[in-house]
Amino acid sequence: MESHKQIEEQAARLLAKRDSGVWSQADQAQLESWMGESTAHRVAVLRLEAAWDEARRLQAVAAGLRPGTVPPPGAWRRAPFFSDGNPRIRVGRLLTSISFRKERVGVAGRRWRARPLAASAAIVLAMVGGCFILIAGLLDRGRYTTSIGQVASVSLPDGSMMTLNTDSEARVRYSGAQRRIDLARGEAFFDDIKDPRRPFVVYVGDKRVVAVGTAFSVSRDRRDIRVVVVKGQVRFQDLKPASARMAHADPVPHAGSMEPPAAQSTDVLLDAETMAHAAGGDLLVQNISIAQADQVLSWRRGYLTFHDTSLADAIDQLNRYNRHKIIIADPTVAAIRISGTFRPTDYEAFVHLLQEAYSIHAASTEGETRLGKD
Repeated sequence: MESHKQIEEQAARLLAKRDSGVWSQADQAQLESWMGESTAHRVAVLRLEAAWDEARRLQAVAAGLRPGTVPPPGAWRRAPFFSDGNPRIRVGRLLTSISFRKERVGVAGRRWRARPLAASAAIVLAMVGGCFILIAGLLDRGRYTTSIGQVASVSLPDGSMMTLNTDSEARVRYSGAQRRIDLARGEAFFDDIKDPRRPFVVYVGDKRVVAVGTAFSVSRDRRDIRVVVVKGQVRFQDLKPASARMAHADPVPHAGSMEPPAAQSTDVLLDAETMAHAAGGDLLVQNISIAQADQVLSWRRGYLTFHDTSLADAIDQLNRYNRHKIIIADPTVAAIRISGTFRPTDYEAFVHLLQEAYSIHAASTEGETRLGKD
């Protein structure tokens, strides 16, 4: 069975050949036949077509920014590297996060190395996101924020790394006894935690997560708190007295292989490859694989990965990255299951794919797009 990466790499190869100028009727028949084999093939071609169209419109827009200017969110997509070599291959590889190899790839009579492209993209992303979050922290004494649609990383005073997801805010306060992070909203991923003599503690509402030498994420959405542990261990603690938790606990539905809730526990140890959800006084702990954790945390690399996800859940995630909201007007559309890798800020391409692959009708206004069946 083909993986998403294999499908989209093949789509990129076919489109690159078509753009090379050496394209026959037999080649066109091969492309149409391949697209007809499965919906996944067709969606891969449409996604790369949409990404290339946007790249062509935006290429070189950011050229000429004066030194010291912080580019706006999304500016990395306007970087000039889109104009060097064949853009379809480059956009396709960036979208699917293909492992870049050392061998050369021939495209339209030119030869280029993929590894420098990956490094260039990483540098541009770091400049756009890192500068903004670093400036925000310096100006407000340890307060770091990201705007809607922005993902950025910063090196903390002890050398640890913090990556903030879209529309997030965290305050960093270090002392001789404790390294404290207060997550006011959104989501943060922490890695390369050092100095075991000082606890590394993330406070989120009336909960806290204590870690030493680990990699994990913490997110808050309304009253729900989620912790994903990639490696090491973290200790999840409820700061409210047991009586208060029992009085105000809201029931949380069980899902999949989740273990029974530990509503009365004030101190729960979470191992690597676990995900915990807390709401009110309840805590649900679920064992997950590395692949599942990578999917949940794919936002760190600038895209969202869905696997047999309901359209309603996928749109909930996409809406966090855009001021323009997608609204499901027809309830029958909400249950559609989708899989794939998508850029969260490119809602127009996402809607276009839904229209092409699932015959969904979309009506857009200035601030929202409403989805229904044709």
